[in-house]
Order: sequence, then structure tokens, then C-alpha cells
Amino acid sequence: MLVPSRRKAPQFKRRACHMLFDYFIFIVLISLLAFLFYVLFKPERF
Repeated sequence: MLVPSRRKAPQFKRRACHMLFDYFIFIVLISLLAFLFYVLFKPERF
């Protein structure tokens, strides 16, 4: 019972790391797009 759980643990950690990495990239891309839109539409406001 303990051996399979230990084998599954590293896989789960690796999957979690990949998911967090992809989520981090997703947030960075959205932040960059938001910044670009802000810079592009900022002159119109002022």
C-alpha cells in the first residue's frame, strides 16, 4: 500500500509543477496584453 503511493507522489508533484508553470506563463501573457492595451489606450484618455 505504501509503495504505490510513493510512486504516485512524484508523478503528482511533477504534474502539479507543470500545471503551476503553465498557469504562471498564462498570467504573464495576460498581464503583458493588459499592459499593452493600457499603453495603447492611455493617450486617448489624456
